Amino acid sequence: MSRDVKALLLLAGVVLATALPFVHRAYFVDDYYFVTMAKGILQNPWRPYDFKSDDAGIANVAWERGHQPRMVNPPLFHYGLAGLIAVVGDTPWKLRAASLLFSLGALFSMYFLGKRFVRDPLLPAILMAFCPAYWLTSYSLLIDSALVAFLIVSLLAFFIGHEKRSLGWIFLSGFLMGLTMLVKYFGVIVVVLAFVWQMLDTKRRAWRLGYAAFAVFLLVQSLWGAWNVVTYGQSHFLAALPRGMGSPSFVAWAQKSLVLSSFIGGAVFFVMVSPAMLWRLSKKWLIGLAGICGFLYLLFSSRAGGFDSLSSLLLSLFIGGTIAFLVVISRVIEPARSTNGLFLTLWVWIGIAELVVVMPWTAGRYLLCILPALCWVFALAIEELKWPKLWNFTLGMTALMGLSLAHADYVQANTIVSLAERLRGTAGQFQAISPKPEHHWYYLADTFDGSQPYMVPLGWENVLPHQKLNKGDLFLRAYYRKSSYWNVDDQLKNYRPVMSIDIRSRNPLRVMDVPASAGFYASCWGALPWTVTNHPLERFELYQVVSE
Repeated sequence: MSRDVKALLLLAGVVLATALPFVHRAYFVDDYYFVTMAKGILQNPWRPYDFKSDDAGIANVAWERGHQPRMVNPPLFHYGLAGLIAVVGDTPWKLRAASLLFSLGALFSMYFLGKRFVRDPLLPAILMAFCPAYWLTSYSLLIDSALVAFLIVSLLAFFIGHEKRSLGWIFLSGFLMGLTMLVKYFGVIVVVLAFVWQMLDTKRRAWRLGYAAFAVFLLVQSLWGAWNVVTYGQSHFLAALPRGMGSPSFVAWAQKSLVLSSFIGGAVFFVMVSPAMLWRLSKKWLIGLAGICGFLYLLFSSRAGGFDSLSSLLLSLFIGGTIAFLVVISRVIEPARSTNGLFLTLWVWIGIAELVVVMPWTAGRYLLCILPALCWVFALAIEELKWPKLWNFTLGMTALMGLSLAHADYVQANTIVSLAERLRGTAGQFQAISPKPEHHWYYLADTFDGSQPYMVPLGWENVLPHQKLNKGDLFLRAYYRKSSYWNVDDQLKNYRPVMSIDIRSRNPLRVMDVPASAGFYASCWGALPWTVTNHPLERFELYQVVSE
């Protein structure tokens, strides 16, 4: 058995071992929204944005002619999901299990592409699989798992095309780049990376046929835009662009840079060994880093920062780990000495710039666009430092954190299942105090919450903040996973408490907890990717409206 076959079998085993225990996770954070879109495509395949969802209103259309789109992503992933639903149904575990094909494609491609960058391409591929940002996304129904697969496969095809001087591979790479951007517009980074890699070598620059990949990419995007104009009257990319851009102010970029650093440190996690690398390089660098972390702790825990002591500590440590990693890149790899090192360093910085400038917020899954480069750069740093024993510690530490957070994510997602079971047993009591159909039973959520498949069959409807309720209606809300947008405390004076349900876990880690500043799936929920707390997984509070 060849070395490559053994490596691929091992990577396949890692994918199955890390994902299969969690495929029974309930719908969580955008999962059900994408399933809703896929079902809409099955009803009307030629108009992917005609589906309705509870998004900033009840039963809003995703995109109507002459209006700004509510759904800002292209539909390639959702077409694939629609085809899968047509074949196997919409059972969540089946959809999650099928999504592992993207994880296999990403890791296999990373192994073969990594041969161009590092001595042992297997270790960085395993490291990526263990990272919390990747692990928790690999079995989700979010588009980012497909995005990273298409991105790496596109680059691999582009590299092979240049190495073989094969126009067929070049055409294929351009087509795959076009598909990458049709998974998510953020995927345009693949074109930038391919062009940068081409420009770094004189022979690659001189081979004119290599530029055909970018022409094919533009053709794919032009066809997509033309279809948009025919079906919806304008380009979806241009119509969605304002919603996909963050604030252009320096203050906003500075804040996002701090949050992004926090997410890299906590959700990538292996960068947290970088201070040890600094110690090996120079104790002065480590002392300086300790001073930065101390200053950040004082800043975050001050009145201006507004974070509690634990959150401030984690923020300063995660940001410090990211800073240490970036210093290691510049000091150990010295990108100017090596084309590979320079390309990977540019990949990291281009991705960081896109995440800061373009994206309105940060999420763990967004880091997948730079995660391959981070893993390869880390491997190069270990090679330069001649510290191979660091691999065992790093892989073990990252795997342990990935497993712990995957469990925390699983139990937190499944709180909606526990709630549904509890409500099913008390339906008669609710009917006695708020009989239907005279009254309505509402749950504070939208389609992104993922609660509808569990709550609607029990008679509960979605309701949005500040939506008017009638006297006698029941109102149910989750407490720990709701950002300030969902704040309805000013209305509770008109509501009578009926019951409260706390769902707890022995695992103290939380990936979504607004009071504890954890927001793995969106930094608008919290500046930390995860935190440690004694809070319940979730507290569900039930009220009855006593006055309008």
